[in-house]
Amino acid sequence: MDTMIQFFMEEAEDMLQKAEECLIRLEMEYSSADVNELFRIAHTIKGSSHMVGYEDIGNIMHKIEDMLDCARNGIVLFDQSIVSLCFKGLDVVKKMLQSKKEQESQEIMGDLINEASRINEMVEAFIRANRKEKEKTADEQPAAGIVSSLLSKKPKGKNKYYITFFIEENAPMVSPVFMMILKSVEDIGTLVYSSVNDSYFSGLPEDDSIKNLDIILCTDIEEAEL
Repeated sequence: MDTMIQFFMEEAEDMLQKAEECLIRLEMEYSSADVNELFRIAHTIKGSSHMVGYEDIGNIMHKIEDMLDCARNGIVLFDQSIVSLCFKGLDVVKKMLQSKKEQESQEIMGDLINEASRINEMVEAFIRANRKEKEKTADEQPAAGIVSSLLSKKPKGKNKYYITFFIEENAPMVSPVFMMILKSVEDIGTLVYSSVNDSYFSGLPEDDSIKNLDIILCTDIEEAEL
């Protein structure tokens, strides 16, 4: 056996053993350290597999790596489904390594590759389903209103102005005018303060008693230009 292949086999077997130990602990209790260690192992075996020409092993480890990365980054919730899929994937990888070491028939290897493909599809389906649910939940959250959106931006500009806009007593459609004023802020600077908040533009009946808008604006524009 080629020296490079032999080294890969020994390293992969050692890492798979460590991965199984992580999974056994994760069956009992969640640990970010174990999830990170699993990710590192999957990433390492993926890379070394491709380096020695074992793309079939590299591909399934790549899927496991993707799933663990999604869990690490909060894209999917880590649960026992991930543990189960990892066990299935690692078991197939162990069989594939053994088959390559013993130079078993193409038929046996073909069956293992098909099994690995099925697990890859299961991993993809799991990520897709759980990511979609997370995105759906995020979509259901109310979008930030214009006032909170403007106030969330870091103040920029060397000049700061306190400006009051007065509306005539009988003027109609006051809130659209205030909205237009606030939107224009984005073109010239950043908003530090507003006397009206998002609830004012929530679509509820307009409060006719509000006839002026006070804002504090940060901008590089000089007073004469304003």
